[in-house]
Amino acid sequence: MAGQGLAVPHAEDEEPDAWRALSRFIHRAAAELRLATWLSIWFASTWEQVHADPEQRRLRQILLKILDRLVQRAQADGDLRRDVDAGDLAMMTALLLRPMPGLRTELTQRGVDRYLALMLDGLRAHPDVQRLPDGEVGLADLGGDSV
Repeated sequence: MAGQGLAVPHAEDEEPDAWRALSRFIHRAAAELRLATWLSIWFASTWEQVHADPEQRRLRQILLKILDRLVQRAQADGDLRRDVDAGDLAMMTALLLRPMPGLRTELTQRGVDRYLALMLDGLRAHPDVQRLPDGEVGLADLGGDSV
C-alpha cells in the first residue's frame, strides 16, 4: 500500500486547473483506498497497524497536505465552496468508501463512483449555495498536521 499512495499526488501537475486536479485527486485516492477501507472493516487490527506505521503516517501527511493545497487553490479560483476544508473532503471520501452491510459488492463499487461524482458536484461553488452547519472537520481532527 505504501507504494501505491504516491500515484495520487501527480493529479496536481496533470490538470489545467485546481478544480480538475482536486477532482482527479479525490477519484484516484478513492480508487487506491477502497481495498484498505474494506480491510480495515473486516480486520479491525489492520487500521490500527496502518495508522501506527511511521511510513504510512508520513505518506498520509503528504497526501493530506496536497489535498489541503488543492482545496485552497480551488477555493481561490472560486470553483470550490468556501465553507469546506480538506478534512471535510477526506471524511466524505472515507464515508463513501465504507460498504453498506448486505449490499452486493458490485453494487457498492458502482455506487462509490456515482456518489463520488455527486459529492464533487455538490462541492462546486455557486451563488445560491446553502450554508453548511458549523462543525467543519480540519486536518488536525484526522491526525494530520494543521497546515
